[in-house]
Amino acid sequence: MDGEEHDRHRRSRPPRDGLARMAKSLGINTDVARVRRVGGGIASATHAVSFADGRSIVIKRYPSDAAAVQSEWDRLCFAYHAGVPVPEPLGVDAEGVWFGGPTLVMARIPGRTDFAPSNPARYATEVVVALKQIHEVDVATATSTVLGLHQFDTWEPPPAVPPGL
Repeated sequence: MDGEEHDRHRRSRPPRDGLARMAKSLGINTDVARVRRVGGGIASATHAVSFADGRSIVIKRYPSDAAAVQSEWDRLCFAYHAGVPVPEPLGVDAEGVWFGGPTLVMARIPGRTDFAPSNPARYATEVVVALKQIHEVDVATATSTVLGLHQFDTWEPPPAVPPGL
């Protein structure tokens, strides 16, 4: 998938029939009230989905890489069960049954990304607290997926960055 196709996928809305399949699979028996694109999501189309019963989730739809989705799922589950403050993992569809491509679903948590915090000292303290929690996790039961190296050791920017990225 080239950069332009990937960008189109990232900006695409999840189809209603896929949302219905996903909801049924997760045991959600209420209508979708709102779907809103969430910024970020370099590798995925990321949306906040609100349901009529007040429940709110985040879905990350990937174009094709089921291995990356399974790896992210395993890491999210490990972090959640270790008590790290991450969203609750709700479901994964590595085969692409819901939307035609691998999808990860997690609970939506309050907050937003803030790259220019108004109180840098408080922001730094929050980062330190989160990192402390992460580094205190006992990894004795962690799988090789959780402990494995990241996919990339280095990164070189592409010669031309697609618009919007």
